[in-house]
Amino acid sequence: MLEFELTPDRRLGPCMDVCAFGGCFYAVQNGAQFPGGRICKIAPDGSVADEYIDIGSARQIAVQDGIAAVSARENGLWLFDLCGESIRPLAHYQTVEYATGIALWNHFALVSCRQYGVEIVDIADARHPRFISLIRIGEVQSACVVRDVLYCGVWGAMNVAVVDLRDIRAPRLLTRLPLQGRGDGLTASGGYLYAAIGQHRRGIQNLSDPDDPCFGCGNGLEVFDIRDVSNIKHLRTIYTGRAYISSFDTWRVYAFEKCIVATNSWLGYFAFRKDTLELIEHACSK
Repeated sequence: MLEFELTPDRRLGPCMDVCAFGGCFYAVQNGAQFPGGRICKIAPDGSVADEYIDIGSARQIAVQDGIAAVSARENGLWLFDLCGESIRPLAHYQTVEYATGIALWNHFALVSCRQYGVEIVDIADARHPRFISLIRIGEVQSACVVRDVLYCGVWGAMNVAVVDLRDIRAPRLLTRLPLQGRGDGLTASGGYLYAAIGQHRRGIQNLSDPDDPCFGCGNGLEVFDIRDVSNIKHLRTIYTGRAYISSFDTWRVYAFEKCIVATNSWLGYFAFRKDTLELIEHACSK
């Protein structure tokens, strides 16, 4: 969860996810502050320019060609038009199960559906989304696409599932990349995959025992060389600290020009130099 700063004297509050489009930021929020869930538009001056409320348990947002896709857990998938002055809803699609993560590729929405893997939805006509296929690969929290390959952060099984999307109606699992913590957020940049991990480290024996040496020790970031998808190489695991407060936890990763930022609900955010992965900034959650 991100704490998004608007201006020095004003705060938007906790955000589940943010993205940029057309010179503005868009944020999705829920919880005590916005129990019905909302998507809002944040203008360059820091003001909230528009909002659309009652979308449910908003979790992630992705934008492509002016269309925003929002995953909203039990409330499925929302599609919005961002090209006008206001946020305009186009469609509400009921996914096969809890819609947790969202990635956009070509004219498809790839929805991470908790226990049911990834649901692929055709959104070429954003007013009439259509079911295409379902990839049963476990409890996927987040996903990203590089060319025609889908990378999925699988939570309980602690791995990245790598899927060939060339036959969109029958996607094929290529391999699984072991992670040292539970899988969630993913991003790719420059031929490298950055996978955020969290909660318990691989090898934990007792999930209810805080004295287990792996308890709460799986928080961090893992890096893979994906330039050759037939020979993916694990490069590094960076642990960012011990923390486990509850199962309600998210961890994401974002790639920028010169840095990689990993976020964790309880530990805050960690910024690393992109070339050396040296930690350059850390701020705790509030």
